[in-house]
Amino acid sequence: MVILFIIYGDSVSCHLPLRNRQYPLSLALTLTLTLALPACMQFKDPLHGITLETIGTELVARHGWAELGYVIDIRCFTQDPSVKSSLTFLRKTPWARKKVEDLYLQGLR
Repeated sequence: MVILFIIYGDSVSCHLPLRNRQYPLSLALTLTLTLALPACMQFKDPLHGITLETIGTELVARHGWAELGYVIDIRCFTQDPSVKSSLTFLRKTPWARKKVEDLYLQGLR
């Protein structure tokens, strides 16, 4: 399938197979990316569909709170740890969430 997009500032003309209509640029780029990749390749993120609660629960089951607190030095893992308090902290703190997600991904490999 070949799609020709002609960009005019904030809009774009889309030629074949969408019958020569004008669409907003953001929609045209979305269509291009969606049509260019097969469905199985559109989500490259290995964490897609996995909740933070699932990640936390599996890490606690795999490592335990003591080892989690040692590997990732975060107070919510070392002082009175619980899944609920950890989730609250991780949702508010991007750098800590990144460390937890990285540890989870290491366990998957």
